[in-house]
Order: sequence, then C-alpha cells, then structure tokens
Amino acid sequence: MHVFNKAYVMRSLRFEAAEGPSPDALLTLGEQNVQAEIELETKRAHSVELRTEREELRRQLATSEKALNEHLRSAAQSVVTQLGRAATRYRASNVYNITQVRALLQSDRDSLKNASTDPSSDLDVVTSSPLAGSVRVNRPDLSDKRDLDIARNLLKETVTVTAIEALRGDGRRSDWVQAGISLHANLDHCLFCGGPLTADRRHELDAHFDAALENLQRRIDSLVRKLNESSLNAEKHLDSLPRNQDLYAEILPSFEAAKAKYALELFDYQAAVANLMALLGEKRSNPFKTQTVADDIQLTLPDTASLEAALTQHDERSVSHASSVAAAARRLELRFVSDIAEKVDACTSDIDKVRLDLVSKDEEQRLTDQRILALADLESDPTPLAADLTESLARLLGRDELSFTTHPDRRSYRIDRAGSPATALSEGERTCIALLHFLARLRSSGIAASNPIVVVDDPVSSLDHNVMYGISSHLWSEVAVKMSVAQVFVLTHSFEMFRQWLIQLEGAKRRVGKSTVHELRVRNQHVGGKTRRVPTFEKWPQHDADAARLRSQYHYLFAQVGKAVAVSSSGASLMQQLDVLALAPNSARRMLEAFLSFKFPTQVGNFDASMREALQAISEGPIRTRIVRYVHSYSHNEDADIGKPLEPGEATAVLQSIFCLMKTLDSQHFMAMCRALGLDPQVLAGT
Repeated sequence: MHVFNKAYVMRSLRFEAAEGPSPDALLTLGEQNVQAEIELETKRAHSVELRTEREELRRQLATSEKALNEHLRSAAQSVVTQLGRAATRYRASNVYNITQVRALLQSDRDSLKNASTDPSSDLDVVTSSPLAGSVRVNRPDLSDKRDLDIARNLLKETVTVTAIEALRGDGRRSDWVQAGISLHANLDHCLFCGGPLTADRRHELDAHFDAALENLQRRIDSLVRKLNESSLNAEKHLDSLPRNQDLYAEILPSFEAAKAKYALELFDYQAAVANLMALLGEKRSNPFKTQTVADDIQLTLPDTASLEAALTQHDERSVSHASSVAAAARRLELRFVSDIAEKVDACTSDIDKVRLDLVSKDEEQRLTDQRILALADLESDPTPLAADLTESLARLLGRDELSFTTHPDRRSYRIDRAGSPATALSEGERTCIALLHFLARLRSSGIAASNPIVVVDDPVSSLDHNVMYGISSHLWSEVAVKMSVAQVFVLTHSFEMFRQWLIQLEGAKRRVGKSTVHELRVRNQHVGGKTRRVPTFEKWPQHDADAARLRSQYHYLFAQVGKAVAVSSSGASLMQQLDVLALAPNSARRMLEAFLSFKFPTQVGNFDASMREALQAISEGPIRTRIVRYVHSYSHNEDADIGKPLEPGEATAVLQSIFCLMKTLDSQHFMAMCRALGLDPQVLAGT
C-alpha cells in the first residue's frame, strides 16, 4: 500500500536549509532519499562528534601515558642517582631506565615485598667505603663477687692486741701515729711535741701495732689496690673501643647503644668499688671495729656482650662489604619502584580505560564512516527528470516560473524561480512537487509490477481552485488511466474535487471498472453509556436521479441541511438535535453564503454585507421580525454569525430561520430547490 498525504509531503520534501530553500539550498525528493539525506546528515554530524571525542581520548591517553612515564622515569632516575656507585647495572640512564622499572612492575611484583624498610640505613651501606676489621683490646679480669666476699671477711675480722685507749676509737689518730713510728726510730724525743720517747712508751706502741694488726692491714691494702686497679681497667676498656669513624654506619646505632649500656654499668660498678674501698679504708684505720657491707653493694661487672656483638657485626660486614652493598642497593631499588607502584597502577588503569574507549570509538567511527559511504552511494528513489518535473509542475500550477536542475547526487535538485534561486515554496507548490514524485515512484518498475494499492488523502487541501483542478486532473490521468493498480482510495475535503471525480467515474465506467463513493459523517451515538461523536461511512447515491442533482455543492448543502431540519422537526431525539447542531456553524453557513452570493453578486466574498443587504430587501412584517430576531440573537451590529455556539434545542429554529430568509428573498428559487430535492418547504421554513 502506498499512501500520499500531508505526512508524505513533509517526509518527501527536504531542504538543506532548515527554514526552507535558501539561494544555494538543494531540494531532495523522495521519502527514501529524504530519509537517506537525514541519516547521512546525522551520520556526518556524528562522525564529526566522534572525531572530536577520539581526539579528546587521544589527548587523555597521551596525558596519562606521559604521567606514567614520568613516574617510571622518576624511579629510574632515583636508582641511577642514589645507586650509581653501588653496581654497574645502576651506573647510568642508558643502562638503567624506565624499561627496567616497567619490567619490575609488570613481571616481578612479588620482589617488591623485599623493598627496603629503612632506606636511610641502606643508603648508608651503599655509600660506605670498605673498612678494616675492629682492633680489640681484651679487658683484664676485674674484681667480682669473690673479692666482695674477701672484703666482707676482712671487715668482720678482729685482732687481739694491747691497745692504747687513745687510739682504739680514733682511726685517723691511729693512722697518724702508726705513720710516725718509722719517723721516730732511734730518736729520744718526739719530733712534733718534743716530749721524751721512753722505753715504756715504745713498748706500748709496739703492743698496739703488733704483727697481727699489720697483717690485717697488709691484706686490706692488697685488696684495695686490686679493687682500684679493677675500676681503672674497666674504664680503660671503654676508652679502648674503636672510634665511630672506624665502623660502618649501619653498625653505629647498635654499637652506640652498647657503649651507652656499658658506661651505665661501669658507673654502677665503680660506685660499688668506691664504697667497698671506703669501708676497707675505715677498717684499716680502726681494725678493732667490725664493719659490714650493705646488701645493695654488688660487684656486677659491666657487660661486654653487646659491644662484642656490634664489633663482630662490623667485622662480618667488613669481610662481606661488596655483597652487603649489592643487597642494600637491591632493597633500595625495590623501594624506589615500590613507592611509585600505586601511581603507576592508577595511570595504567586510566590508560586501559581510555584505550578501550578509544577502540570502541574507533570501531564506531569506522562503522559510521562506512555507513556514510553507503548512504552516499545508495541507489536513490526514482525521481522525475528535471525537465519532466519542470514541465509537469508548470502544467499543474498553470505557471512556469519554477525550474529544476538535477544535482550530481541524483537525489537533489536546484530550484530556480524566474532565473534566480528559489527562496520559498508555497504549500501548493510543495504539494504538487511531492505528488509528482509520488506518482514517479508508482511508475517505477519495482512498484508498478506489484499491482499496488494507492491511497491519496486530501491532495488539494488549502489550494486555490486552479491548482486544485490541475492536481485532480493529473491524479486521475495517472492512477485511473495510465497505471495498473489494484485499488485507488481518494479522500478529500474539497467538494469540487469530489464532484469532478464523480463525473469522471460516471464517464469512465468501462475503463475504470467497479467503483464506490462514500461520505464520512460524524454522528452522535450512545457508546458505552455515553454520547460520543462517531465517524460513519454513508454510501453516496451514484446511479439514481439524486446523484446528478447532488453533484452541485449548493444542492448538496441544501439537501444536507434540509433533511436535518425535516428529521429534527418530527420530534428529534437528543442525538438528532446534536447532529443538526453540528450543521449550523459549517454546512448551513456555506449554503447561505452560496445563496447570498448568487442573490447579491456585488457582495461576493463579504458575508456580513450580504446579510445587511438581504435584511434591507425584506419588507416589514412577521417574517422580517423573526429573521431580525435571529440576526440580533446570533450577531453583532446585524452581522450574522451563525458560527456562534448554540444550544441543542435552538439548532432547528436557527436553521429554519435561514430557510425562511432564503424563501422570503427568492420564493421561486426556494420552492424549486425543495421540489428538486424532495423536501417539504413548510417544514424547512417553519411555517
């Protein structure tokens, strides 16, 4: 089925300019051509958008790849800068670069678990020079618990002598006197006081300072010397330790901690030794007094184990310097790479996403451009030759100022009006052009061979009579005479075209074959409990006496309005009243306009003036009063407006007033029309 209607006209004519033809705009004819052109324009615009989007994606890709390479290059530069002296593989950027960093991240991610956790210490290892092993000084044996026990015993030991009471409780005086004995050997008088040194006095001194006391003092002196020497040796050992600069930097923290620990323990040890020596000194000075050692005095030796461990670590490091440097450099390399791993992953994710989008857009671009090429090469709808289109259009319009030139794409035309580019096409011109194209399509071999069904819907709407007759005649010639079609449906609002086709069907019965004519009317009916306006097809009388008379639009309108009045006057139902009401603003007005135009030819086209002249022609009396009442009820300033809304019960009276006016103005004409159409004049005029 092939349908020509207003929608077809809209679909089948397309101009490159959105507002219609422009001086250089091309007209495209044919629904397939128009759709192809629309799709082609859409695809071309989309192709441009895709190129822009792809360019933006490439820019994003370049930005992300640049950021990725910057991260990789940063890590590689850190490796070369910091570790260049550690191994030949790190010595320069032409040896170690982003390739090595990328390889680590792509294929050896597990190794990043071994990245340095103390970069500063590892860097110290890498930058350190080889050092000699430590020179150790063995610490002499120090006084410990055994000497403490000896001291405890000495402090508790007592001596049995004849003591001089003046010296027994005064150790200081006793030490002074004992030291002076050797000074007064072979002297008779004291060097200090000048007193005599008698034999008895010497005997008392010898008894006080006898051999047992001196033996105790000698043992105390020996232990004190040992304790003092032990304290000094413990301190000298601390001083004999290697200097910091002689040790590897990574050893220093543990070495310094060990030294600090040793120093604290040395302090406690020397304090204990000093306390013990003080007690022994008092015992020596006053050997008759028993001394005790406090429980908190312990001779705990300063521990050298942590010092030895640090120095041993240094010695081992000295022996394995090269391997330690290599291991530290590797840990640092992994740290530099590990530090950029998350950033690299983020960039890589962005790159992968953009690349996927770009692949998708590239494919979309390929398909779009492919479609553009296909649309550009698409075989066009059959279109009339430019000369035929120009000639046929001139025949339809009755004028020849429009001319067409075929565009190389075979789908478009350049339109000129009187030699200049056409800048506008009227509705009639558009309809004519679209109809010519429609008929050209029907004549094409593919459609003609299918014995098509053709529907032509209101082809002359809003066209002037000259164009209407041209289109109607051309359409009849093509679809009813020249073409082979299964069926033709012609729908029109134009009574003149309707009448013309009725006449042509009557004269071409043999050639055309069977045909039917119907009128589409809207009737008020009860549907689902509600009043609805329902379209209804009513068969048109073609072969009886009424058919010839109804071919006049005036006769048709008179009959249509007259029958409605006759029905409603005989006790019309609400539905019938509504049907009559529908006639007042349309059919009744056109009937009255036709009558007044005939009766008052000088007022053709001016309904209000015709009505005024009609009222002036009516003599005073009941009829004039009735008509004037109608006019004043439904008009202003005696300008009748029967298009004004009416109540259902008023419609019949209004229509009867119109017939009364016609009868009063031309009774002979009115009565003749009633006889011709079989209508009761008294019912129509309401008399």
